[in-house]
Amino acid sequence: MNNVNASIRCRDISKVFRDGHGTVRILNGVSLEIHAGEMVAIMGRSGAGKSTLLSCLAGLENVDSGTIELLGNDMRGLSLSKRAKLRRTDVGFVFQQYQLVPYLTASQNVALPLQLGHRHITKSQIREVLAAVGMDQYANERTSNLSGGEQQRVALARVLAQQPRIVLADEPTGALDTAMVATVMRLLRACAGTDPNASRGSVLIVTHDPLVAAQCDRILMLQDGRIVRELQTQDVAVVAGALTTVVGA
Repeated sequence: MNNVNASIRCRDISKVFRDGHGTVRILNGVSLEIHAGEMVAIMGRSGAGKSTLLSCLAGLENVDSGTIELLGNDMRGLSLSKRAKLRRTDVGFVFQQYQLVPYLTASQNVALPLQLGHRHITKSQIREVLAAVGMDQYANERTSNLSGGEQQRVALARVLAQQPRIVLADEPTGALDTAMVATVMRLLRACAGTDPNASRGSVLIVTHDPLVAAQCDRILMLQDGRIVRELQTQDVAVVAGALTTVVGA
C-alpha cells in the first residue's frame, strides 16, 4: 500500500477499550487504503470492530497507536474543531443510529451541517436530495415522527447534500426494503463517481448484507480487530460464504 493519492489511509491502527474489568482490544493493527472512485465494504461479525474502525477513520474517536490520513490530512495533528470542519466539508458520515435532530424537520436536518459550515443550500436543492431517497413528501415533517427506515433515508440525504469527497456509511441499508436498498446503493455509487475525468469520491460501507457488499469494488473482512481477507467479487454466494467463514457460523 504505497499510493500517495489514497483518499483514506490507515496504518497499523489499534484501539483498546478499558473498563473496571480490564482492557479489550477492539482494533489490532488495521491497515488499509481507499482510493478515489472506489466503493469498499467492511464485513465481519458483531464486535469485530467495524463501527469502531469507521469512527476512528472519521476522527470521532482517537486510536491508541498507528496513523490515519484523510485526503492527506494526518488526523493526529488536527484539533477537534478542525476534525469537525473536515466532516462538515469533505467527509460525510452516515451513522447507524442516524444522529438526526428530532425536533427539526427533514429539510432542516439536511441543511444543518451545511449551515454550520457556512455553506449555502437552496430549498430546491434540499428537495432534490430528499427526492433522491424518496423522502421529499416528508420534507416538513419532524424526524421524530418518522420511522427508522425513513430516518435512515434522511440521514443519507443529509450526506448527499454535503457532496463530500469521502463517505463513511455504517449499515446505511439496515432498515430499508429491497427496492430502497437498490436506490441507496446507486446513490452511494454515484458518490464514488464513474467518470475518470470528473471529481470522484471514496465510499466505505460497513454492512452485514452480502447483497450490498457484492456491489462494492472490494470487500474487507474484519475479524478480532484485524483485516483477515480481501475479496473482489460480485458473486453474492461467494461473499456470503466468506462471511460465514469469518463469523464462524
